[in-house]
Amino acid sequence: MTEIETQTKLQKHGKEETNKKTKKPWRKILYIQQDYPDNHTDKSFLEFLVLNATSIKRNFSELALDATSITQEVSIVALFLIIFNQSYNNTLSLVHFISINLILIVLGYLLFIFFTHEVAITWWRIFNHLKTFIILFLTLFSLSPVLRTLTKSISNDTIWALAIFLFFLHLFFQDYDYLNGFKERFFAPFSLNAAIFGSVILASRLNSNFLVFILLAFSFQVFALSPLLRHSIKKSSNEVQILSTVLLFTLTFGLIVPINRLSAIIYVFLVACINFGFPLVLMDAQKWKFFIQGPWDCAVVQNTHD
Repeated sequence: MTEIETQTKLQKHGKEETNKKTKKPWRKILYIQQDYPDNHTDKSFLEFLVLNATSIKRNFSELALDATSITQEVSIVALFLIIFNQSYNNTLSLVHFISINLILIVLGYLLFIFFTHEVAITWWRIFNHLKTFIILFLTLFSLSPVLRTLTKSISNDTIWALAIFLFFLHLFFQDYDYLNGFKERFFAPFSLNAAIFGSVILASRLNSNFLVFILLAFSFQVFALSPLLRHSIKKSSNEVQILSTVLLFTLTFGLIVPINRLSAIIYVFLVACINFGFPLVLMDAQKWKFFIQGPWDCAVVQNTHD
């Protein structure tokens, strides 16, 4: 290496050292050309990193309590299928079935008034509610002959499979936020339609128009009206929510055992998973949740009226 080349390299090295000493610190601005490449990542980039600032760690009791709404829904579907099975096999008398419907209507309405704290209830409001029930049930009664022959040309196996599929859809798309009292408006049209349609195709296999009417009236009560009562109970008292879930589970289990013990075991296993297994899994999965926030996030407009 010649002396000239050596001097040239020393001069370049000296300039680089000078540039390093005189280079200005990086600033987070775009309107000035800085002495850094466009993809430069400064040491201060992660200074304002925030992890899981808004995440809520939920305990087992909260998760298990919220899961009771799912257990209730599963139990209600199981109860409806049990009632249909008894009606289909003519092991449930018509008098008993009518009595069950009347008790559910009266008791459910009284409990709804009690848990919603309807202090302004009047005879006029009761009359309006009664009129609505009568119109609805008369409509169901008039449609019963048509509904009984709705699936006459379809085999039983197809009806059973379709009904099971529809009730699975009902359970999957149910508005559990409303049932747990997290919101005030019930909105689950797909779930409700699936349950009613499943009830209609099952009712079409019965051999009596009046039995079809009674089964559909029972379906309307448990699938369309019971969410209103269960929402009020969950908002009013956690103790009553737990008690109602235990009673519903006990009733369902007691009715399933004489019909099919394997189904009873599956039902108990499913309820145990819903109320104990899945909450434990969710609690364990919380440690893997990372919600990253920082100055690179989009700006969020705060509501000044709150």
